[in-house]
Amino acid sequence: GFDLESHEVWQDDYFEWIINIPVRRGRYDRILVRGIDGEAGLNDVEDLKQSVETHRTDEGWLVTARRISRAARDEVEKEENEGLGCYTLDELLDQDADFSGYLTWLETEIQQRGIDQNYVPLACLKEAIDPDFTIDEADSDTLRQQFETTHPQTVAELKEKKRDKNIRNRPKTSYSWRYDHDYRTTASRNLATVAPNDAARSTRLRPVPCRAAKP
Repeated sequence: GFDLESHEVWQDDYFEWIINIPVRRGRYDRILVRGIDGEAGLNDVEDLKQSVETHRTDEGWLVTARRISRAARDEVEKEENEGLGCYTLDELLDQDADFSGYLTWLETEIQQRGIDQNYVPLACLKEAIDPDFTIDEADSDTLRQQFETTHPQTVAELKEKKRDKNIRNRPKTSYSWRYDHDYRTTASRNLATVAPNDAARSTRLRPVPCRAAKP
């Protein structure tokens, strides 16, 4: 663990803390932590160095959630910058974070609550249709109703597939020239009251849709 000192700086592009980390009995290292937004560069290392000198801390850490430039890493490797370090957040966690206490507590909680015995994985259940099920067997109506009640989503998907198949298999519509009997009959009955030209037009052939004959 560590303790925080009162020094805190919060800006739009960086923050600063000073933490105390125990190294041995009664002794702590004071470390200035400077977190930045974006890539860590050479200028960030210089700012860190000035803060460390101002607050006289033992070390200075430059931390970013993104990458660190090669120039910044080379700068902290110099002998005069022995107390400085550059880390991504992942590198810092891998180096100094100790989760053993938390993991021990978590394991104890799981055992005490019986989670390890009663836990059911989300993917452990899978719906399956009996391949021997047919609609012609005894009590098929009851079985069908039970299946529809138990598996509404599957039923909806099957109905959708059946509807799509019927649409694909629907015979195409073509046009055939033939007499419209009802239309001709009506025109003939009124022939006496219809002008000759109109009567001729009324009995003309006109296209009506019909189903195409199967080959």
